[in-house]
Amino acid sequence: MATSTSPTVAEQFTEVFNRNIEKIERNVYDKSPAEYDKILKVEKTTRLTDEFLGFQGIGRPVRNRDLEPLPQVSPNKTYKSVIRQVPYRSQLTIEESLMRYSESPEIFNNMEDMVESEKSLKDAVASDLFNNGFSAQATDFTEADNTQRALFSTGHVTEDNNTIYSNYYNVAVPPNTDTLYLIIGQYLSRLKDGGGNFLGMDGEFTIITPTLNSEFMKAADQIVMSMDNPETANRAANTVNRRFKLKHLPLNNLTSSTKWYVTVGTDRRYYPLVMRVGIDREITPLEKLGPQNPHAYVSTLRTHFGVGLRYSARGVVAVGS
Repeated sequence: MATSTSPTVAEQFTEVFNRNIEKIERNVYDKSPAEYDKILKVEKTTRLTDEFLGFQGIGRPVRNRDLEPLPQVSPNKTYKSVIRQVPYRSQLTIEESLMRYSESPEIFNNMEDMVESEKSLKDAVASDLFNNGFSAQATDFTEADNTQRALFSTGHVTEDNNTIYSNYYNVAVPPNTDTLYLIIGQYLSRLKDGGGNFLGMDGEFTIITPTLNSEFMKAADQIVMSMDNPETANRAANTVNRRFKLKHLPLNNLTSSTKWYVTVGTDRRYYPLVMRVGIDREITPLEKLGPQNPHAYVSTLRTHFGVGLRYSARGVVAVGS
């Protein structure tokens, strides 16, 4: 998306000197709601770099008599991950002459737009975890077999290097009840920890679709909202909607029109996609630049945050090819 990268000078906005213009308005469009906090677990941090490691799962007891040597067990470590803070900044510079002679103050009221720009940045960076999730990235784990895999893979290895699991159903299908039963039943509900124990999956599941594909959006809405099976004409029960707690989240920043996703709730401790925020948002008021140029006014925006994976790839599944 092209944006202006130059200072704000009089030649750009000659309209603000025209007294025949009755009114110049700002922020005439409603703002879209934030997306990043619905698809990532958002947390504060005071560190430039966060490293994560957990322990989960101990193997089951085995048959053993009192006089036999005791079989030893040990907890499994989760995969180590790192999320680094990334600095982002922007500066708005306005020449003093524009402020002095302008007939409209709207050109100077930029606070709301700067807030919106920071939200849009976070939305885009968060969605890129999904968009780029089909090829290995720097934020991805090196798994127990010493292989770095993409977030979405058919061959993830558990921490004990004994089991393979998939979180990518590489089949071109729209959201439908049969596929949801497959994803929730086999790809999510049958997940185990590193010790072979099933994970609890009794919470809410989210169907995520791209707004690029209106048919996917409609199909997901029909599944979530209808008490009847939307794929039949005989008033059959929508069993997937009654069996599981579902919601639908269409996202603007998803770049593929052929893929959709099913995730557990971001409130789950093991939800893998995380944003760590060091500086949430800092905006300075519009004021003189200083002795280096007393005839320029500036306002700056700064934020620090990093995104990545934590513990494992469990809890998010991609569907589509």
